[in-house]
Amino acid sequence: MNIFKKLLALALCLMMVFSLVACGEDAPAADSGNEGNNGGEPAAEGEAPAYVTEPITIEYWHNHGGPLAQWMDEVVKEFNETNTYGITVNATYQGSYNDILTKVKSNYGSSISPNLVIVGAGGIEELADQDGFVDLAPYVKRDNFDMNNIPEALMYYGKHYDGKIIEFPFLVSTTIIYYNKAYYPTEPKTLQEWAAMSAEITKNNPGVYGMAMPMDMGFIQRPVLKSLGAPGLCTADGTGPAEELVREDSILYQYLGDYRGWIEAGHCYPLKVTDSGTEIHNAFISGKLASYVTSSASIGQNSIDAEKSGIEMGFCPSVGYDCQIAGLGGGGFAVLSDSTQQEVAACWEFMKFLLSDEKQIEKHKVSGYLPFSYTALENPELQAFWEENPGYKVAYDTQAVASYNDWSLHLNAWRTEVSQVFTGVLIDGSLTIEEAIAQLNRKAPAIFR
Repeated sequence: MNIFKKLLALALCLMMVFSLVACGEDAPAADSGNEGNNGGEPAAEGEAPAYVTEPITIEYWHNHGGPLAQWMDEVVKEFNETNTYGITVNATYQGSYNDILTKVKSNYGSSISPNLVIVGAGGIEELADQDGFVDLAPYVKRDNFDMNNIPEALMYYGKHYDGKIIEFPFLVSTTIIYYNKAYYPTEPKTLQEWAAMSAEITKNNPGVYGMAMPMDMGFIQRPVLKSLGAPGLCTADGTGPAEELVREDSILYQYLGDYRGWIEAGHCYPLKVTDSGTEIHNAFISGKLASYVTSSASIGQNSIDAEKSGIEMGFCPSVGYDCQIAGLGGGGFAVLSDSTQQEVAACWEFMKFLLSDEKQIEKHKVSGYLPFSYTALENPELQAFWEENPGYKVAYDTQAVASYNDWSLHLNAWRTEVSQVFTGVLIDGSLTIEEAIAQLNRKAPAIFR
């Protein structure tokens, strides 16, 4: 009789399961305290995301320097001491975006491969197309993380990978002009106006350069090319070079010709073969340069340095031909897919901590990298800070005239090639503008193959 009852109970259970399947319903998950697959290997397709179940250490590679680096050290310490999962984050500076990308590629799958990285535009596409990054969409769904709280334009890579979330914005910045109010009583609204004001400043103040534009092809030069009609450095779909750069009546005739003329006239700070960003900043702080364009991420340190030098600094969006136009860029979080699911789960907890409104506002104050969630923007603390420091709000508002870098599997190589012809025309004089355009036409087929 007992055996019969057991068989009857088993039959009833099987009937319930078959009924659920027939109706298209999911069987309820067991309540184990921590739902999901929690093993040490990547989760199988369809399984729930892992939770962190035991103490674990993750490696985070970043490019933070200056005040931001000090802030990050403090934030990592806070997270390590307060998270309830036993997660320890090892944060390591690895150089620029390109440095990080190179090191990630060479160490992927090895014992020293990181788990979480800061990645910039240009190159991330290569790894993403090889499934090098974890799709975090299941974690977003599990935790009801509000994606509508982040402007759609900043979820850049979600547009190219079938709805996968392989990157979260973190270091968001725009290009702005920093100017010395002693020389610029009003801000320039167009590139032509900026150049004219610059020439007048140098004429009236011998030894003072009126303007400077460091070489950053994807961030600083690209918006100017857009103002002349190019979609960017590449075609809109990323499969070829922007036609406006390589055709016979290339827009480079105007931009490179004007740029070279400003340098030769003596009012535009000359470019150098090596990175001249620090040199340009020092010239500004010493009073030998009246204005320059660079990332809003420098606003924190630049404001400190200007105040020490007695310079009243103004801020405005960067400019192109006949308009204000800016670059929008920076870096975002990505989790490498050679991480175990426990490591992925730990990275997600750390990311959520850094993406909170509180940490966004802290980061903004110490660096100039922008807060981006809508709830952070409504925070009274941020509004009060902007009231006292209007330059930071200018940096944020510049997003209205800004655009992200191109998306292309070939962006890194093509951006380097365009930079080289700019160097040949503007720095070492090894190329005429005609030769520069011809060189781009020769190199493009091999890059966009």
